[in-house]
Amino acid sequence: MLEINKLNVMYNEAIGLQDFSLSLKAGEVAAVIGPNGAGKTSLLRAIAGFLGREPGKIASGQVTFEGNDIRGQTPYRIARLGIALVPERDKVFPSLTVAEQLALAMPVVGRARYEQEVERVLNLFSNLKKHLKRPAGYLSGGERQMLSLGSALCMAPKLLLIDELSQGLAPGITEALVEQIKMIRDEGMTLLVVEQNVSVAATLAERIYILDAGRQVASEQSDRIFQRDDLMRTYLGFSQKQAAS
Repeated sequence: MLEINKLNVMYNEAIGLQDFSLSLKAGEVAAVIGPNGAGKTSLLRAIAGFLGREPGKIASGQVTFEGNDIRGQTPYRIARLGIALVPERDKVFPSLTVAEQLALAMPVVGRARYEQEVERVLNLFSNLKKHLKRPAGYLSGGERQMLSLGSALCMAPKLLLIDELSQGLAPGITEALVEQIKMIRDEGMTLLVVEQNVSVAATLAERIYILDAGRQVASEQSDRIFQRDDLMRTYLGFSQKQAAS
């Protein structure tokens, strides 16, 4: 489904990502972890077509989705191919109501498919039902994250990219969101998740990639990541014992 080979991302003269490779088949879930500034968000923006906002660019390497070269494509075209991004920041438009935010997916999938998907989203994130007429800017942090996820799911994606699911959220809210993402995963959705919280990443993903200073330094099965104390100390800033506590 998604094939990335020796991807290099540049921001003017600064390196955002260097020689990153990843292979993700339909129905698989992978996570990318690492310290701040490691290149995690750059990776997702390169896939989804949002690098130009920084501004950044793909300097070299390959990014293909279902056999289509998507380097340099617009976010709208990439969304039409079946890739949706839940961003790290600017998750919602504060002045739009919840219903209006969800309806932004309609031009991508058409009215009939949108109505089908929005019903599914409101069943998954039932808290949003009572806020349909409320401006998104008045939602709590957890509700904004639900709305951002719901907006992406309304586009009926084949591949869902999630940037920092747990950032800024209380542990209880994070746990609830993780359970909802697991439901999406178990239905067969292909996921690529960027996370600071290694426990969240390991709960959701089958394989974890570690980035540091733009370089891929390791790739490990999620059930083995906590056994690699060398990786935990060197690249994540804590030990196996600390991660388990």
